[in-house]
Amino acid sequence: MVKDKYKTGGDYLKKLSSYGIDVSKLSHDDIVKVQELEERVEAMVKTTGGDYSLKVRPGNVWAMNVENRTMTYPIIDLITKGTETTLGYALHEGGHRDITRMIDKFWFTRETLRALYNVVEDPRVNTYEETKWPGSNEYLSKTYELEWPKLDSTKPIEYYDDYKVQPHLQFLNSIIYYYRHGVIDPRIKNQYVEEIFNKSINAIKNAYSKHPPTLNPSEDQKREAQRKMGEILKDKVLPEYEKLIAESAKIIEQGMLNGNIQLSLGPTATPTGIGTLSTDELTQKTRDYIEVKSKEIADKFEAKITRRDVEQLKDDIAKERKRQELNKSLNSGDGDNVQSLNDLMKQKIKYERLRNAQKSEWDKYYSPIASLVTTLIGLLENELTKDARPKYHGFFRTGKKIDMRKYLQYKASAYDPAYEKFWMQKALPSKPSINFTLVIDESGSMVEGERDTNALKSLVLFIELLNHFDLDFNIIGFSDTALIHKEFDEDITSVNKDVFIRKVFNHMGVGATDDSSALEMAVDTIIKESEADHKVILIISDGEGNVGKSKNAGIDKFGHYYNFTLKENLKKADRNGIDVIGIGIGEGIKYVPDIYAKSVVEERIDHLPHAFADLMIEKILEEKSLYSNVN
Repeated sequence: MVKDKYKTGGDYLKKLSSYGIDVSKLSHDDIVKVQELEERVEAMVKTTGGDYSLKVRPGNVWAMNVENRTMTYPIIDLITKGTETTLGYALHEGGHRDITRMIDKFWFTRETLRALYNVVEDPRVNTYEETKWPGSNEYLSKTYELEWPKLDSTKPIEYYDDYKVQPHLQFLNSIIYYYRHGVIDPRIKNQYVEEIFNKSINAIKNAYSKHPPTLNPSEDQKREAQRKMGEILKDKVLPEYEKLIAESAKIIEQGMLNGNIQLSLGPTATPTGIGTLSTDELTQKTRDYIEVKSKEIADKFEAKITRRDVEQLKDDIAKERKRQELNKSLNSGDGDNVQSLNDLMKQKIKYERLRNAQKSEWDKYYSPIASLVTTLIGLLENELTKDARPKYHGFFRTGKKIDMRKYLQYKASAYDPAYEKFWMQKALPSKPSINFTLVIDESGSMVEGERDTNALKSLVLFIELLNHFDLDFNIIGFSDTALIHKEFDEDITSVNKDVFIRKVFNHMGVGATDDSSALEMAVDTIIKESEADHKVILIISDGEGNVGKSKNAGIDKFGHYYNFTLKENLKKADRNGIDVIGIGIGEGIKYVPDIYAKSVVEERIDHLPHAFADLMIEKILEEKSLYSNVN
C-alpha cells in the first residue's frame, strides 16, 4: 500500500509535538494526510519557485530564505487550514521566490510606501502565477478568504471606522478586495476614499499586471517588470495615495481632540492628550502613528523571503541615514571645538566612519584586494618587459634619442623646418594576443559562506587587471539561465563600474545551476567575437549543474560526476583552441575537477581571489612570447 511509506510512529509524533500539535487528537489517517500534504507543499514550492534544489521543511512561519535555499512552513497549517489553503500559501511564496525583486530603496524609506508597494505586489505575484500555472487560482484565492471574503450586500455591513482604519488603510484594503472580487470594498463609506480609489484603480490594475514577458524569464526581465510596476505606482498612484495619508493625519488629530485616539510620548509614558503636546510634537506623533499602523499591513503582505536584494536595500537606507547624521555632526561646528587629544581622536573617528559610509559599491570589493591588484600589475609589467630590448623608431619633432644622420641633414639644410624631424621614440611592446571570458556561478548556493563576496572580489580583480593591460574580455553569469553581463566591445569605466557591480550582485543567489548553457554561450561567443591567438574561458562554480538534468548528467557508480552535454561543449572549445579552466569552490571542489580537464579548486573561500590571481598571471604570461618590439 502507498500509505505504508509514511511514518506514524514515535519519532514523527515527536516532530509534530515539537511544533505545538496535540498528537493525541490525530488519527492514523490524519497523520498520513499531513505527510501527503507535506510532499505536495514541497513539490509546489520547488516547481513554482523554479529551484529544485530548495530545501522545504517545517518551521514556525511561511518563509523563504534564499541565502540558505530553505523554505519553511508552519505544519499546524497543514492540519487546520486544509489542503487548498495550504497549497495556496506554498504557491504564493513560490511565486514571490520566482519574480519578486526589490530594486528601489525608495519603497523602504517609509512604512506607508512599503505598505502600498507590498499590497500591489501581492496580486502581481498571484496574477503571474495564475498565467503560468492554469488552475492555480483555486488555491491562491483560498489564502484571502478569511480576511477578504465576498460580503453579502443583502446583509448589514460593518463599515470602516475612520478612526480605527484610517483612509489610506481603507484604500490599501480595497486594493486586495478589488483584486479578489472585482469591486470596491463595500465597507468603505468615506466618499473621499471612494473617489481616490476609483481614480486610481486602472493604474493599480496596470501595475499588478506588469509581469515578465515570458513564463521562463531571465533575471533581467524579472527586474525590468518590477521596475515598470514601481514606475506606475510612483507616477499614477502615489500622488493620490499621499492625499489619503494627509487625510488620515487630519483624522488622527481630530481623534485626539475628541478622545477617540490617544498617543503616548514614549513606550513607558502614560497616554497623553493633545493639550500637553506642542504643535511640532503633535505633527511628529501623528506621523509616527500613521507609520506604525501602515507597518502592520506592510508586514502582512511582505514577501516572506530572506533575500539579498531586500537586505541590501535596507542596508543602503541605513548607510544613507548614517551618512546624513555624520555630515550633520561634522558640519555643526563640532570640529572647531577640539581642545584635547580625546576630542581630536573622536573627530578622526567620525571622519573615518564617514569615509567608510561613503564607499562606493565597487570599493566594497576592490578595497580588500587593492594591494593584490597593485602587486599583480607591477609583477606583470616587469615580467612582460624585462627581456625586451628598447628599440627606437622615428622620425619625430620630439623624442628621447637623436638620429645623428637626420640631425646632420637638418643642420646642413640651414635648419630648414622640412628636415627637423630627427628625434626617435622608444617602441612600446605590443599587448598579448589573448582574450578572456569569465563565467560566474550565480545560483542560490553562491550566497552561502561568503562565496558570492569572494567571487565578486575575483571579478573586480579580473576587470582591474585586464583593463590596465587593455585586454579584451566579456563576462557571463548563470543560474537558471545564462546571460552576458558585459560584451567584448563594452567598457567598464569609473563612470559605470558601480552600476555594473551592483547589477552582478543582484543576480547572485537567485536560482538553480545551468552550467551547460553557460559554457555553450561562452564558447560560441568567444569563437564569434574574439580574434585573439589565445582564448581563455574561466568558470567559477560552486557545484553540480541542476537544470534540465537527465540521464546525460549525474554521478556514476564510482562516485564521479559526469555531464555529457557539458562535455560536448568542452570538446567544441578544444577543437577551436579555446582554453577552458574550471575553478571549484564549495561543493564544486569535487564536481569541477571531475568535469573539467583543466581545473583549480579552492577549499578556503577567502583564498579564492589569490588563487584566481595566480591563474590570471599564469595565463597572461603564457603569451609573453608574443610580445615584440615595433620596428
